[in-house]
Amino acid sequence: KYKVYLTSYPSEPINHWDIYDVEPSEKPRLVLERGKLQPETPYYIKVAAVGEKGEGLQSDIVLFETVSG
Repeated sequence: KYKVYLTSYPSEPINHWDIYDVEPSEKPRLVLERGKLQPETPYYIKVAAVGEKGEGLQSDIVLFETVSG
């Protein structure tokens, strides 16, 4: 599986980020309910694979911005 870390404040410690578990599949994805993210807001995400030996290295941070509406 994968762990997805999400925040609006990348300088915060990782334990303050929202963490989502994503189950393995042919096309893994994370779908958030409407209203979970604020419009016109930058968000930062990291991803890490989780296997039998625990969590692997976290990816580099990726920035995306939500749109209005």
